[in-house]
Amino acid sequence: MAFIHSIREAGSLSRLLLVVKTALAVGAAWVIAPHMPGVTDDYPYYAPLGALISMYPTLVHSARSGLQTLFGAATGAALATLVVVTVGPNWWTIPAVVGLGVLLSGTGWFGVGREYVPIAALFVLIIGGQDADAYSLGYLTQMGVGVMVGLAVNLLIPPATFNAYAVGRVDAFQQQLAAHLNDIGQAVAESLPPTNEKWARDAESLADTARAVRLALGDADESNRGNPRAWWGRRNTQEVHERLDELDMIAHHIRDISGCLADTTWERSAGLALDPAPGRTPVYGVPSRSESDRASRNPRG
Repeated sequence: MAFIHSIREAGSLSRLLLVVKTALAVGAAWVIAPHMPGVTDDYPYYAPLGALISMYPTLVHSARSGLQTLFGAATGAALATLVVVTVGPNWWTIPAVVGLGVLLSGTGWFGVGREYVPIAALFVLIIGGQDADAYSLGYLTQMGVGVMVGLAVNLLIPPATFNAYAVGRVDAFQQQLAAHLNDIGQAVAESLPPTNEKWARDAESLADTARAVRLALGDADESNRGNPRAWWGRRNTQEVHERLDELDMIAHHIRDISGCLADTTWERSAGLALDPAPGRTPVYGVPSRSESDRASRNPRG
């Protein structure tokens, strides 16, 4: 099932759109690169690389990753150039500069561009050599050209927003909570202690589900930022955030109810001693089917 799900994700319309835009950006960058002035046209192969690293599902992520990569590459090139104009590349300066680049990449200053600090330093030293200035200029310029092309393609063909997907996740979470309430009611009503323990196990996963839904809603917010598609049909996600907050609170209460019922019905150390005689099940505060159905329609109760 996980394999089939991953195949479906890879073949989704939003992913296929990203594939087409990435191919278009790489091709456009390769066409533009040879026409750059000066020595930069000697290194056209870095323009497609810049276009590739700037292509992400959201515009904000694309711009951020492109700038962070250029910052990381410029830092690595500067370290290598400093070595070239002083000691020169040799058996100990090359590994020393690469090691320093790896150290700097762990600072968190470069984001997704952290790996390009040691990579750029190594390229400048072993490929640029004594011509490090020209190589660094060509490398960074062509990378910048590629990043700009990638951003332009992303603006001309805006990525889809994730609003519908996030709302669907919130809807599914609400239905899951309602079904869980119904499971609790059925399990306790059928027998005491209940023979079906699935409701107790499922309660432990509610917190993880809530976090996953909140991440999906955060991705939707990011997909709206700077996206022309969001400008054309902008949807305020504030209401969805408020709805998720309420569902999260309900999930917290459901976990508490499930834990108390589990402790009591299976006579755990934290459980309360209740009279298991017939007709006493209402003291558990177990939700009825009508209550769970109402929760599935409206989280506010």
